[in-house]
Amino acid sequence: MWRSASADETPPQPQLSERPTQWLLWRQNLQNFFRSLDPVESAALDSALRGDRFADLCAALAAWLPEEQIPLRAATLLGGWADSGIIVEIAQLP
Repeated sequence: MWRSASADETPPQPQLSERPTQWLLWRQNLQNFFRSLDPVESAALDSALRGDRFADLCAALAAWLPEEQIPLRAATLLGGWADSGIIVEIAQLP
């Protein structure tokens, strides 16, 4: 809908999703950004926001991914968040 409205096109009719969609909203350099999250990224972001360590973040993904895919997906998500400006600082835990 947003893309259609931005392009001065008629937006499609809204559709009801089978389950709620979580959204990520952030600001970088006074510009607003947003996008939907899949359940894997949502679980990882919840873990990161709690201040969990990388191992705990990986454990949060165990419900969604096969074990061998977890470390790479977690690292990819962290890299994407850093590139997008979602992560701006990493705190050192005691």
